[in-house]
Order: sequence, then structure tokens, then C-alpha cells
Amino acid sequence: MDAHLLNKQALASASGEALQQAAQVLLQVVQARPDNANACNNLGLLLLKMKQPAKAETYFFQAIKHKPDSPEFHNNLGSLYAAGGKSGEARVCFCRAITLNPAYAEAYRNLGLLLMRQNLMPEAQACFCRAVELKPDYWQAHSVLGRIYLAQGQYAMGWEKYEWRLKSPKWHSLPFPQWQGEDLTGKRILLYYEQGFGDTLQFVRYAKVVAEMAAETVLWVQPVLQRLMSSSPGRFSLQRGKRPPAGQFDFACPLMSLPRTFKAMIPQNVPYLRADPETAEKWSGILAQTGSGRKLRVGVVWAGNPRHHNDRNRSIPFSVFRQLFVVTQIHWVSLQAGQRAGDVTGVGQVKDYSRELIDFAETAGLIDNLDLVITVDSAVAHLAGGLGKETWLLLPFAADWRWQMQREDSPWYPTVRIFRQQTAGDWREVLERVAAALGNIVNRDAPKSTALPQQETGKNEIGEVEA
Repeated sequence: MDAHLLNKQALASASGEALQQAAQVLLQVVQARPDNANACNNLGLLLLKMKQPAKAETYFFQAIKHKPDSPEFHNNLGSLYAAGGKSGEARVCFCRAITLNPAYAEAYRNLGLLLMRQNLMPEAQACFCRAVELKPDYWQAHSVLGRIYLAQGQYAMGWEKYEWRLKSPKWHSLPFPQWQGEDLTGKRILLYYEQGFGDTLQFVRYAKVVAEMAAETVLWVQPVLQRLMSSSPGRFSLQRGKRPPAGQFDFACPLMSLPRTFKAMIPQNVPYLRADPETAEKWSGILAQTGSGRKLRVGVVWAGNPRHHNDRNRSIPFSVFRQLFVVTQIHWVSLQAGQRAGDVTGVGQVKDYSRELIDFAETAGLIDNLDLVITVDSAVAHLAGGLGKETWLLLPFAADWRWQMQREDSPWYPTVRIFRQQTAGDWREVLERVAAALGNIVNRDAPKSTALPQQETGKNEIGEVEA
């Protein structure tokens, strides 16, 4: 059996069985020939994909021991360290790989990703610029460079570069010409989602603008968002289900390409989302039964999608977040969805309606009855912002590009106020500021009541470096 071929097939496959089989074969090769550096490296790559980083590190070390001048081996070890939050060790490895091969575009990209997650944007930008100089068709570097420009508010250049994401071999384009701003008079156009819920909620604002230009506009979004969109304003029709609509279109366009088409114009049509009136009325009755009276109603979200590559940084451990609930005279409402919704079990100060929040239309109906939403960087932030609800957004030290850098407001959502980490990993200080701001609203005469108890802050970790 060809161990190299099997390894290559396994790395390209999501099959756990294929990975196990290839790892077993390579392990036999390495046991027979411990000095086979390529086999050690390949085994390390397989183990890394199988989420066994400690074992992978051992074989990367072994590979480097027998072939210390291999830039690829150092780059792979750096990727392992970056995924585990060891940014210092990762940087040493990436720099060593570049020293060994100054034309190693992939190492420049990985170093750039690492620097981005340390909020070192100028240094990261230099790495990505060098990567595309070395490899002009390197779409992975072009698209991330676009995100860096967007984070710095350089929208025209950022959206142009971000379009390179469509070069990915995983991109499934639809069999219609992509709209590039052509006249839509008498034309039929399909607008469709491509990434996460938050991305759809942020950029669906353009659908109303497009619909005013075309004869017919069809909007296709994720099923869990379809009921919400059916009650939101706009002269578009909604494609329901998981499959693209049948029929012919003159043009199609992914939602996240619309800012480029509109030359970086941000529609100021907030609120552009609307809660279904019957759903909102239902939640009004539910909240009235809780006896919240004149208390400030505040919805909270402390965790985003656990599958997000940067979840460990942007979500807050509930043991830390719950300190916010010492602020009195507030009717706390959990808007948390998913597995983390159960964190609030037994916390009497917080009403948990997670079982009823079956889609974004339900959540929108509940938010419509709140005074304020406090959330980490999650889809709820975009939902509340799109509804025009007062929203306080809690961001990690190295935040996502769409929130730019250092700003306390957002050009996308006029009702959003941003609370950023001043030190990487320190959520306690962020929550202290949030508690103080709440105290100024509900109890101006006793701001000391909002002080949070001392607690050790969580350790910041760097998200996974993309391969």
C-alpha cells in the first residue's frame, strides 16, 4: 500500500475511517524508519486533523530533527501552535519557515493570520501583501487582505479584494451571470446567502435597494431566517426551503458581494428587519405575566456559534458573564441559543425562553419587547441591530473585521454601542464598564452597587490558523 498516496487522500477527505487508516499505515512506516522525515511530517498532519495535537507535535519535532532545513515542516508546527493559542511559538516557526524559504507565500499568509488575531493589523497587512506578490493568484491571501482593509475602514479596496473568496474551489456558483451593477430594468435577479446567519442578517439590507431597481427580486436565505424575512419590508419575494429556486434569472448575486457592487455604499435604512406583529404581541403577553413592571428589560447573549474558528475568544465563559447579573432593578432575559443556553439553568435572576426561540422570527418578536440587548459578536447582534434595537456589543481584543478597529459605534448599525477588550482575554474589565453603564441608567444615585466581585480573568487564546 502506498502510504504517501493514502495520506494525501485522507488529508483531502472528511472520512474519519480514512484518516485512521492512513495514520495507522504511516505509523508503521515511521516505526520501521524513524528517520523518514516526510512520513513523520505527514503523520503529524493527519494527527492534527484528527485533533490529537500533542501526538502531532511529537512527529513534527521528529520530522524537523531529521530534516531541519524544511520550511514546510516549520510552517506545519507553527500552524499547530497557532491553533493551540501558543502565539509566540507559532510566530517563531513561521518566521523560521520564511527564513528558510523567503518565497514561501503560505508561511507569510499564516504569519499574517496570526498577527491579525493579535490585532497587529499593519504587520499582518505587510505579510499578506508579500504573499500575493509571491503568488499573484493566491485567492486565500487576497480575500483575507480584503478583510484587513475593511477592518481599517478602507471599504472600496476591501470589498474588491474580498471578492477573491469566490475563487475558492468550494464555492458553488449558480448558473446565472453574477450581477455587477448592470441595469436591472425589466430583469429578474436572485440574491442568495453564502455564509453564516450573522452575515446574512447584516447584508440582507441591500435586498430592499436591489428590489427597487429590478422587475423581480427573489431572496434566498437559510431556512431558520425565512420566516423573519417574510415579515421584513422590501419588494422581494422569498424562496423557501434549502434548495435554490427553479426557473431562469437574468442575474444572481451573493449577498456579501452587494457592497462591492454598490461601490461600498451602506444603505441607511435601519431598521430594515421587522418582527412579525403577532409574534411580538405574543411575547408582550408572556413578559407581562412575569411581573417585570417598570424594570429595564435586557436580553443577553454570552456565546456565539461554537463551530466558529474564533469562538474561544469571542464567547464569554458564563462563570464570568454571570457577574453582570448583580446589577439590580433589571429584568434579565436570556436570548442564548444552542448548547450554551443551558448555562443559565438555576440562575433565578434570568428568564430562559430558549426552548421557545425556534427561529430568528421568534427571537425578533422577543427582542421587540426589550429595552436593550447585550451580546457578544453573534447573529443576535446583527438581528438586534437590524431591528433598530438599542444594542451593546461585547468584542474581544482582536475583533472581526466588520466592527473595524477602536470604534465604539458602527456605520452598519446606528443603535449599536461597542465595548471592546482593552487587554486580550480580559472580559471582567469589559463587564465592569457594562455594569457601570447599566448602573447609570437604573440607579444613578448608587453606582457602587454595580461593582463586580474580583475574579481571575480567562486566558486569551488565538483561534485556529487557516491552512
